[in-house]
Amino acid sequence: SFDPGLSMSGWNLSIYNLDKKTMFIEDCGMIYPNEEVSLAKNKINNIRYGSRIMTLDQLRNDIRFLMDNYNPDFVVSEDAFFNPTRPLAYCALVQWLTLVSMVLFNEYNHTLFKLAPKIAKQVISGFGGAEKLGVQYAVAHKEDIKFNKFSSNNDNTHSASGSLKNELNSRTFNLSFLSIIISLFDCELFLLI
Repeated sequence: SFDPGLSMSGWNLSIYNLDKKTMFIEDCGMIYPNEEVSLAKNKINNIRYGSRIMTLDQLRNDIRFLMDNYNPDFVVSEDAFFNPTRPLAYCALVQWLTLVSMVLFNEYNHTLFKLAPKIAKQVISGFGGAEKLGVQYAVAHKEDIKFNKFSSNNDNTHSASGSLKNELNSRTFNLSFLSIIISLFDCELFLLI
């Protein structure tokens, strides 16, 4: 599952055990497509094609890397939402979702399931308008979520595998937690169907 963004995206691989009604977080981390593109080695392509095109191209490569290495059964993401304090972010979220949907459809025969952010927060914390700290607390104290491991690839040159630096990295943990919530909701949704 994903918490989308062109600057950074949180992701996690979760396995839901139907017998134990428990979600096991197998791995989670971050991808930084914009950061990778802004490196000096990409300057000519940024000038020629524009940084947004290059960032979307890097995101495509990052999604391919995750799909090829983890081969998930389902892929889910937080849906786009409009934040009046950051109006330009909406366009980036829509581009992220569109590109990932196209990669999943064209290359992996998968659908990107999208979940409204307020619903994800409602499921995990009981309040759709929960703030990040409230969401983190709810995930950390939910007995049916177990953390099996975290990525330890700190300096891998591929941005998709350069990952969760440590559990205390709050930027990473915020986004990874939201992707975990999205996975949890996704599992509950598929159990209801």
